[in-house]
Formats: sequence, C-alpha cells, structure tokens
Amino acid sequence: MKRAARRCGITNTLSLSIQEIYFRLQGCVNKYDYFYKHRKYYRRKDLYTRLDAAKEKDNKEAAKQILAIIQREKDKSFW
Repeated sequence: MKRAARRCGITNTLSLSIQEIYFRLQGCVNKYDYFYKHRKYYRRKDLYTRLDAAKEKDNKEAAKQILAIIQREKDKSFW
C-alpha cells in the first residue's frame, strides 16, 4: 500500500498510518474516476486551447494538424 501511495504522489508515506494512507489513496482513485469519466471533455478543451495558442503564434502547420485531430475525433464519435 505504501508503494501505491508513493506512485500517487503521497509524500511521507512511512510516517503515515495505514488508515490515513488508505483514505488518501481512495481520494486519488476518486479523482482518477472523475477524470476518466469526463476525459472527452478535457481532451477537447485541451485541443482547442492548443489550437488558440497555435493561431496566436501564427503557426499554421500546427493549427492545421490540431484541426485534423479535432476532425478525426468528431468523425470517430459519429460512427
């Protein structure tokens, strides 16, 4: 359990009780479940943010690639 806590970024795992580590791991699992459920929203949000950044920098090639990714994901969700 202490190894799992270290992988999740919980510091001072050796000085915590087993029960406290368990509750913190449960918090990490709940956070993971939330982002797993809403992954499409956050992926789309990130792509549009990157698209805006590419347009601000006048990087047409990157903007074109990002638009292609967005279109591919729209097509994939359609089918």
